[in-house]
Amino acid sequence: MKRVALSEVKDHLSEYLDLAEKEEVLITRHGKPAGVLVGFKSEDDWFDYRLERDPFAFLLHNTLLS
Repeated sequence: MKRVALSEVKDHLSEYLDLAEKEEVLITRHGKPAGVLVGFKSEDDWFDYRLERDPFAFLLHNTLLS
């Protein structure tokens, strides 16, 4: 996981989105963790991420499949 200051991410967001497709980017504010940038190579990758982390999306998906 790459660790980057918020000011750096703001100045080069596009580059960090590309990097986030390969590894998560830890964003820091004043040297302390403030967030994580997660990139997706495809819409399917984003959907899988949502299903794994959002219980409501998982339930909705299973309901629609039934």
